[in-house]
Amino acid sequence: MWCVLRNETNSDWEVFNDPKAILVARTLDDVEGVLKAAEAAAEQHRVVGYVAYEAAGAFDPALVAYRSHQPLAVFGVFDKVSALSPSDQ
Repeated sequence: MWCVLRNETNSDWEVFNDPKAILVARTLDDVEGVLKAAEAAAEQHRVVGYVAYEAAGAFDPALVAYRSHQPLAVFGVFDKVSALSPSDQ
């Protein structure tokens, strides 16, 4: 897992690769635990990821979404971040 994100505070691009851990929610019941684990990891590490639209039912059962075969939430936990150099762009 790797991703590139723009740091809005300084406009630099940051490269996240070689995660220490990958947190994945595949069912609605997994979403809350993955979010709590990501929040706890963020106290000491950089954490990046997403929560899919289809995870809405984990927050409110009245929010029904299509079933997806993709993960409902994925977060990578990273110890270090690299800057994207101008020659990489």
